[in-house]
Amino acid sequence: MLQPKVSIITPVHNAELWLKECLSSITQQTYAGPMELCIYDDASTDKSMDIVKFMMSGLTERGIKVVLLHGQSSLPQGNLYL
Repeated sequence: MLQPKVSIITPVHNAELWLKECLSSITQQTYAGPMELCIYDDASTDKSMDIVKFMMSGLTERGIKVVLLHGQSSLPQGNLYL
């Protein structure tokens, strides 16, 4: 029986303090079906993307497809929530 694909959507903005723990927890999941991780970086200025790139091989070795998108915020503060 085919198991459904699980998509994990992870928005990131200057998340270097928590990102390694977040990505590590994804690799430790016991779900045996297909998984994909979609990371959207919203113009981070810290080392968030360095952490993602470092951990990508462990994710792909686990069979998790990684989709990485970068945003370039035009707002001076980087993010705005209305």
